Order: sequence, then structure tokens, then C-alpha cells
Amino acid sequence: MMAVQIITKEDLEEFREKLMQDIKGLLSKLEYI
Repeated sequence: MMAVQIITKEDLEEFREKLMQDIKGLLSKLEYI
């Protein structure tokens, strides 16, 4: 029994968008230190 979650292209795009936002947020925080 495999519990493999099917990842659609839309999910991937959404995940990448969130990841980019998180990275940008972290970088901007680091600049203020």
C-alpha cells in the first residue's frame, strides 16, 4: 500500500511561489541585522 501524494503542476507552482516569498522575507530580514 503506497501513500504517494500526487503532486500536480499547479501545486508545484504554488509551492515554489511560497518558497520564493519565504526566501525573500528571510533575505530582507538578514539585511536589517
